[in-house]
Amino acid sequence: MATFPQDRSAHNRTWATQIKGEQPGFFTRLDAHQSPKYLAMDSNRIGLTDHWLRRIKHVRDSQCVRMAAAPKHSRQDVVCELNAMVQVVNVAQTTVMQVAWLRKQLLTLHGWFYALKHSLLIDSRITVSCNDALTAAYSKSIQPIAQSNLAQQAIKLVA
Repeated sequence: MATFPQDRSAHNRTWATQIKGEQPGFFTRLDAHQSPKYLAMDSNRIGLTDHWLRRIKHVRDSQCVRMAAAPKHSRQDVVCELNAMVQVVNVAQTTVMQVAWLRKQLLTLHGWFYALKHSLLIDSRITVSCNDALTAAYSKSIQPIAQSNLAQQAIKLVA
């Protein structure tokens, strides 16, 4: 029996393959629109956006060795991959999760990211079900990034 993440991934790959067959170049065109010259928003959203962008920049800067090891054309995917892993850690460290795990509640966090250029959900290989496993799960998930990022591996499966 497939687990939820495996099931979602299989459906996502089937859908992406179908769209590529029906509309060749669709995801490439969609990705090309993701480089706006200007970011327009009202003043109420600037603070939230600034905070969000600073967190991503921090992920990028704190992993500069891994970023430098990645081919230039795939660095955006590497940042997304790293960000998904870091966000799992951030959620795991919240009071809500910590208290739930102390109460022995069965809650599992799993990291994914969405790669727009090929429309695939990428499993970032980090799954955490208790506080004691957090450090080991993060270390295990981040090791392979320097060799080859997951998004590039996933593209080969659909291409």
